[in-house]
Amino acid sequence: MRFLKNQFIEMNIEKFSKLGMRASYGLLLNEYAEINKLFYVGACDTSTSAGLDRFKVNYPLRYVEMGISEQNAVGVAASIALEGRPFLLSTFAPFISLRVAEQIKVMLGYDEAPVCLVGIASGLVQSILGQTHCCLEDIGLMNLIPNISINSPSNVTELNDYLSDYLNNPRPTYLRLTGDQNLVSDLNSSTIRNLQIKSKTKISGGVLLISTGSIARQVNDAVESLKSKVQDIDHLNISSLKPLEKLSIRQIIAKYDQIFTIEEHNTIGGLGSIMSDLLIEFNLKSKLTKIGVQDTYKSVGGSYFDCLVENGLDPEGISKKVLNSIS
Repeated sequence: MRFLKNQFIEMNIEKFSKLGMRASYGLLLNEYAEINKLFYVGACDTSTSAGLDRFKVNYPLRYVEMGISEQNAVGVAASIALEGRPFLLSTFAPFISLRVAEQIKVMLGYDEAPVCLVGIASGLVQSILGQTHCCLEDIGLMNLIPNISINSPSNVTELNDYLSDYLNNPRPTYLRLTGDQNLVSDLNSSTIRNLQIKSKTKISGGVLLISTGSIARQVNDAVESLKSKVQDIDHLNISSLKPLEKLSIRQIIAKYDQIFTIEEHNTIGGLGSIMSDLLIEFNLKSKLTKIGVQDTYKSVGGSYFDCLVENGLDPEGISKKVLNSIS
């Protein structure tokens, strides 16, 4: 049976937004636990990093501490989920994806255990700890495995929607959380999320920037600065990467001559590759340029913002790459 969204969350979503994605994840689950008595939550020695301290205190019998044993953790989560108890399992993104690829393939892909894997601090945000703690491959990996939904929210409002959606309809899911800044839902972009499509009315021509995840903030700022130099430029954020709303996206992107994908991910296997496949499938003639991490480990290290700048993913860097490509 579907349950209503928590009214407290609906009334206070902007306050959650000011805490950022990771802290909001745990606090949102603490609120949902009041109205959904079925789901379990687990973490791999990362409960504080995922904002779960309050949930652990309030619902100790529904929290499972797995320790630093991610492969075992996926097996435990899958076993509980297959018994009718939805399970949300979180840890840092590289450890919940690459380290447990075989378990994900077999237990979530093949067995379709309705587990929600939550990759916290994905992308470049952990760059100060080096490449081992960055995750630039998770979209590509998850996209290769059948039966797994991939959601990459750009702000806490979208995160809340995806948590509610999973708890209403448990299924194998990967929830990718990126960024470390305060994320509020004031982006001036069209959004494809939960089957809700918004797009400007166009005939043809123009430039479209497509983002996923919290990099949407940087892309939005870049688009605002480019409007004085590029006559017709728009921003589309896609946070539901699998299953992909192909027909709706095709209807939008077919109207643009030049398309740029911007992502905190390797340009191979991520959003850019997904859009490239879509252009080929529908025989669309738009020129596609991928902006992201260019298949290298050399540009990881230092602060998060420095890493964005190094990879041309800050507003100025994005603007320069767009202008260089269309000039």
